[in-house]
Amino acid sequence: MLDGEVAVFDEQLVSQFYLLHDAKPAIVCTPPLLMAFDCLWIGNRDLRPAPLHERRPALEAAVDGAELILPVRRLATDGLEAWELGKECGYEGLVAKDGGSPYQAGESRSWVTDLLLRSKELVRETSPFADKTARLGRNAW
Repeated sequence: MLDGEVAVFDEQLVSQFYLLHDAKPAIVCTPPLLMAFDCLWIGNRDLRPAPLHERRPALEAAVDGAELILPVRRLATDGLEAWELGKECGYEGLVAKDGGSPYQAGESRSWVTDLLLRSKELVRETSPFADKTARLGRNAW
């Protein structure tokens, strides 16, 4: 069992959530794909208690060879470096997770999310993420 969300990508191969609701064939360059965040179960084994650094290899193995399922991209372990890269690449947002944390559904103190680009009207020039990454530690990404 995987945790993820469906996404489509534009011509720069950046996921654009709004395209799922208002598809414009000229700019949609992929079929809908499941972007897998985490692996919760393999067979009859519950992976949720395992730390993320153990679940990530299970996720990659589970989706290996799948045509329409991809693991989300991992960025730099330094939160500020990852935030800058996400901003440069035009990502909508980032999620930072504590590599030693078990899976928790819903809100958690072991992961934080930051929206980098929400619409043409709102682009964050500074990030509240910088303060939150200190709480998670340098290797949260």
